[in-house]
Amino acid sequence: MPNRFLASVCPFIKENIQEKSIHDLVYNAFADFFRKNVMQYDYRNYKVSFAGSVAYHFKDILMEVASGFEIEVGTIVQSPMEGLINYYSK
Repeated sequence: MPNRFLASVCPFIKENIQEKSIHDLVYNAFADFFRKNVMQYDYRNYKVSFAGSVAYHFKDILMEVASGFEIEVGTIVQSPMEGLINYYSK
């Protein structure tokens, strides 16, 4: 499964994020994500939130890219379950 392969590469990427080529890889992947998925909508009037380990572990780069596109980030949680628990605990 592709998602399992990608998940297996994430620890290596995180350990080596200080390398310019790896940092740029993650930065450009987030930039592509924003262009293709977020900027198709009325993103300037809403915060964009994220759930998942990639967004969570690379949130500094995610926030940097979002800022460059003037996208306001809401919450970033490692697991979707965190958001559900917080929502239904109110």
